[in-house]
Amino acid sequence: MKTYKNLYEKIISEENLKKAFYAAAKGKKNRRDVRQILNNIDEHVCILHEILKKEEFRPAHHIPQEINDGFKQKKRRIIKPYYKYEQVVHHAIIQILAPKPEELAKDPTLKKVLNRGAYEFSCGSIKGRGAHYGKKYIERWIRNDRKNTKYVLKIDVRHFFESIPHDRLKAKLRRVIADEKTLRLLDIIIDAVPEGLPLGYYTSQWLANFYLQDLDHYIKQEIWKPEKEKKTAQYIARTKRKGKTAGKVPKYACGVKYGVRYVDDIVCFGANKRDLKVALERIEAFCEEKLGLIIKDTKQIFPLSKEYEVETIDRHGKKKIVTREIGRALDFMGFLFRRTRTTIRKAILYRITRKARKISKKQKINWLDASSMISRMGYFKHTNSYNVFACWISPFINIKQLKKKVSKHGKKGSANYAAA
Repeated sequence: MKTYKNLYEKIISEENLKKAFYAAAKGKKNRRDVRQILNNIDEHVCILHEILKKEEFRPAHHIPQEINDGFKQKKRRIIKPYYKYEQVVHHAIIQILAPKPEELAKDPTLKKVLNRGAYEFSCGSIKGRGAHYGKKYIERWIRNDRKNTKYVLKIDVRHFFESIPHDRLKAKLRRVIADEKTLRLLDIIIDAVPEGLPLGYYTSQWLANFYLQDLDHYIKQEIWKPEKEKKTAQYIARTKRKGKTAGKVPKYACGVKYGVRYVDDIVCFGANKRDLKVALERIEAFCEEKLGLIIKDTKQIFPLSKEYEVETIDRHGKKKIVTREIGRALDFMGFLFRRTRTTIRKAILYRITRKARKISKKQKINWLDASSMISRMGYFKHTNSYNVFACWISPFINIKQLKKKVSKHGKKGSANYAAA
């Protein structure tokens, strides 16, 4: 495995730290403490550079806060690091260990460290690989290759971030990074909480994806390796019995053909239940033995919805063939995937429609309500849910007016920041 050296000097370079100050300030530039630092950024860059150079950086002690996350209002305990200078250090590390494609193009000395060899369909917490990225490929697979997407395996890691063992994560980092100073800095950040990775740290999402890379490659390349070897041996023996020389051996599947991982949620497709049951058993064993993680009891294997044709009569009295679907849809990443259409998860749909009715009752709409509503319009834009939008959203709110409200607020905020 390739290892990387001389990373610490790049992390603590004044140019990288300056970028990190601005990156960590994104969305917070109107806060007084952030403005004070950005107005004297060169001074703070020098201070942080000296702290890191002497290896004196230590995370502050935080009391975890409980929040209701997402549409399911799941209880989560998060840590909110301070802008001065915890968040800046986190961004400075990731800018070097997992640089963006545009940064790689500008600076050829930068290398992918944490995201080198990342699985193509590992979604979530990666720029350009969000829910819509995974959705695009799932739709392509289930509509173009129905034979190999007949059944679905859906699993989830139990308390993923809180369960990642520090010793195994550090050992994995040491197989990739050969810079002792960088490793000591990462150890300090990892040990900020007694167990697992702290939710709320910018580094946690990258380290979590890095930790699951071995699982991604195992599922894609090795999970059915014993079956492949057995089938290959049987093919060769069969040709010999027939008195023929073994020619070109067929390419038997060695891993799951189609699969997506969204942080700790994993979906695999298969042509039959038997193969997916074997895959489930081996994934559970791999997670427990190699990663120290446990798969939730909510694991399931089920057939994806299928189509059937019926003959109906339209309003003009003419007969026509209509395609309909029966069976179960795949509930994943906030979407419900069916063979011919994709809709929105019911819990999300209910919350959006309730939000629309709530906004319609207000005499004056504030910026927060407007931006909250507009951010959810992407669900309708990328799914087959126009009728819901026409019946339950459009009569209550005017999207164009909400966009003007958000645009006006953005211009006002920029003007205030420039004046300050």
